[in-house]
Amino acid sequence: MFLLIFLSLIPFCKVLIITLLYKCMAAFLEPIADKRIAGAMSGAAHGGEMLMRVITTTVFMVFITVAMMCATTSFVV
Repeated sequence: MFLLIFLSLIPFCKVLIITLLYKCMAAFLEPIADKRIAGAMSGAAHGGEMLMRVITTTVFMVFITVAMMCATTSFVV
């Protein structure tokens, strides 16, 4: 279980950092750049948020699958 959390934590942190950078860039560009550019950065940040949800859901489903496999084979982790 800890291995699964550790392996998923690295990509999650990468996506989180990139998403936060996109949000900050959109906030900084809004007063000085065109609205379409700020909107594009905001849209990219929203895409990063959705990707974080996908990573979280996938890790949860893998954890449930491993738990089911352990339960059906009576293997104790």
